[in-house]
Amino acid sequence: MQWLRPWLNCVNWQVSNMEDMRRLIETVQPLFEGYTAGAEESANGGFRARLTNPEGNTSYLGNFAYKDKETAKYEAQAYYNAYFGTPGMKANDTGAERAVAKYRKANAEQKFGEQVTMQSEDVVTEESNVEAIEELENILDDLEGLGEQAKHLVRSISPDAERQLSAYGAFDFGSSSNQYDVTLAGFIDDAQSGSYDE
Repeated sequence: MQWLRPWLNCVNWQVSNMEDMRRLIETVQPLFEGYTAGAEESANGGFRARLTNPEGNTSYLGNFAYKDKETAKYEAQAYYNAYFGTPGMKANDTGAERAVAKYRKANAEQKFGEQVTMQSEDVVTEESNVEAIEELENILDDLEGLGEQAKHLVRSISPDAERQLSAYGAFDFGSSSNQYDVTLAGFIDDAQSGSYDE
């Protein structure tokens, strides 16, 4: 839902329930021309998300079965919105997988039976990893904010010292401009790309 906040603020649209969310997504759908969010019957019952590209080929096929077609369709839409970098989100598989995990968690009551292709312990591990990485990203954001606060305070004391400290990255808490430095930001990037998957 974060990706919608800037748009919602512009049009003053209130989303208070699932029906409002569905109407909103259908309203902004023309912004996402070419790709189609849909659903198909799962082999084990229920429905799973399916996203097709402009050529009609499957770009994303969910492995989570829902009780109804509409709920599955909106998982595909959540994947698309995150993958293509709508406002406030990165354009990548990791962002899309994170969005899908959040969507599934929010719609857990709509789950049909068991997972289609994953074992339940794999899902728990994947979701807990996603949650841990999200928390680390939040910490990194906090560190960046603290770095900006520190920079402002140093500048109020001595602008020359602020310039010198900035030049050496003294305010870059958790990150570095040197690609060979070991940093929290580097760890998060590696974790998102699957470097620590077993």
